[in-house]
Amino acid sequence: MADLYGPTDAAMCKMFRTTLSERALSWFNSLPTGSIEALSQLTDRFTHHFAINKEYAKTPAYLFTITQREGETLRNYIQRFVEASHKVPNVGVSMLAGIIQQNLKEGRFKESIAGRPPTTLEELLSRAEKHVRIEEASALPPPKRKRDEDYFNTRRRDGRRQSSTSH
Repeated sequence: MADLYGPTDAAMCKMFRTTLSERALSWFNSLPTGSIEALSQLTDRFTHHFAINKEYAKTPAYLFTITQREGETLRNYIQRFVEASHKVPNVGVSMLAGIIQQNLKEGRFKESIAGRPPTTLEELLSRAEKHVRIEEASALPPPKRKRDEDYFNTRRRDGRRQSSTSH
């Protein structure tokens, strides 16, 4: 008869254990024999025991903790901030722009969004990308010019020739 109405609670409890991680299985196996009489009782005890592991939605206040660290590039900061913002439901663009502006180190990007606040998240990220490119380009050492190296090497060789002929 159990097949007509689906699996029994006892069968569901036995199947439940096959879905558990190592830690949860250890908890399940530590339950006293006969202490669970129905699937609902098992699910209640499981939920209460592992409720501490539940990940709660972050609030907008969480984003204020995502500040640009000393020495951190704009690219890394924006990536960390965007990842954090995905954990916060229903945050407006103006709020995101304000939080980013407050949490940035002093610099051109901070001045840029203070002077002309972005109206969309796409605009904010696009403007951030422009400043990232500028930051990365200015961090590169200037390229050595081939002409300077040739001049230096020529002068060095000429100096050696003159000193050897003057003796």
